[in-house]
Amino acid sequence: MEEANYICAQCGIQGYKKPRELRERNFCSQNCWGEFRSKKLAINCSLCKTEIFVRPSKIKENNFCSKECWYKSKNKKEKINCDFCNNEMYKVPDKSNTNNFCSLKCYGNFKNQKQKINCKFCSKEIYKSPAFVKENNFCSLKCYGNFNNKHQKINCKLCNKEVSKPLSKIGENNFCSRECAYEFHFTKKLINCDFCNIEFSKPAYEMYENNFCSRRCHFKFRSTKKLVNCDFCNNQILKQLSKIGKHNFCSKDCCNKFIDQKTSTECFVCSKSFYLAPYRIKASSRHFCSVDCFSEFKRTKKDWGSTRSKLEVAIEEHLKNIFSFDILFNKREIGYELDIYIPHINLALEINGIFHYKPIYDEKHFLRTQHIDKEKSEECQKRNIKLVIIDVSNDGKSKIIQAQRIEEVVKIINDRIEELNLEPELIELSE
Repeated sequence: MEEANYICAQCGIQGYKKPRELRERNFCSQNCWGEFRSKKLAINCSLCKTEIFVRPSKIKENNFCSKECWYKSKNKKEKINCDFCNNEMYKVPDKSNTNNFCSLKCYGNFKNQKQKINCKFCSKEIYKSPAFVKENNFCSLKCYGNFNNKHQKINCKLCNKEVSKPLSKIGENNFCSRECAYEFHFTKKLINCDFCNIEFSKPAYEMYENNFCSRRCHFKFRSTKKLVNCDFCNNQILKQLSKIGKHNFCSKDCCNKFIDQKTSTECFVCSKSFYLAPYRIKASSRHFCSVDCFSEFKRTKKDWGSTRSKLEVAIEEHLKNIFSFDILFNKREIGYELDIYIPHINLALEINGIFHYKPIYDEKHFLRTQHIDKEKSEECQKRNIKLVIIDVSNDGKSKIIQAQRIEEVVKIINDRIEELNLEPELIELSE
């Protein structure tokens, strides 16, 4: 086998090795290898400027002399402005490239901004939050269903016969019958070997990214090396043909620096542009600029599990059948989320479970919940809204208790109507 030349990474002497024995760094002897590993360079700490000695392979963009310096650098805050009221506040730099708000009130007001759009099916004008505007927007489930049931004429991939299919079921390969689909996948096709370029036949279901006419060609393809350029520093490296991908790197440092490069993308909720690493953008189609946006998505639009209790859902269904005036459920009209809010009679109801009275997860989460409850109560007082808190922390899963709670909520609303002495024509109660 032919030998390839290399240069020792420590002393610079030229030597010869078999191609399969070449590595990223090559050494002419064990002494050179040992000297290279023990060699250290003098650099300064990125925070306190203290001189430290580090191996060349472990030098990064930011280097620290201790864990204390690293922690201080990570948690150092800078002055930024609120995106809604423009008030000054302090935040960690790593987190300041997203939407920034000084309070939950500002966040709520920012989210409640709406824009005018048209229904994709009936062209009716509707209002939606910018976070929920998509390519196809609908005014109702009926329009959404009619749009999905719309059929389109396409040709069969195998026999070219014209068939009609719904838009939601049209893919890359479309067939008129199961027979055509079976025949397409199991019929052998002529392709070229990726190593020797000889033409051979193979069924469609056995085709991969790299196809070979024999095991010998497959083995040679795996063992043969080729010169490629590093995608970050552009240095030439020897790499096996089977390991050459879209991105190739000469070292882990180059790989990490390439991953740290950030690309602009849009938040799935508020549509604000922010920066993310390319590999994170490819991993998911949904990206969020902050924890607040993710929480908003989880509350209103998530497609797994549920964030509302069964009691809240039952109360909503019951109240909609009884009262004709507008009742808002889990909305942030005052900057904080209210379980039930009736603007017509200035009444708000909070159904609080055990998480509001005991630290189920941890002390930090419990204190934050209590702080939000306090701010919510103060905001309701400022707006002259009567806030009624219903404690359900000791309630079980009994349907009798659930029915009693629903009656309690209806009684609270009726008492509020009597208290305000509203005219009968404004409120319609079912018998």
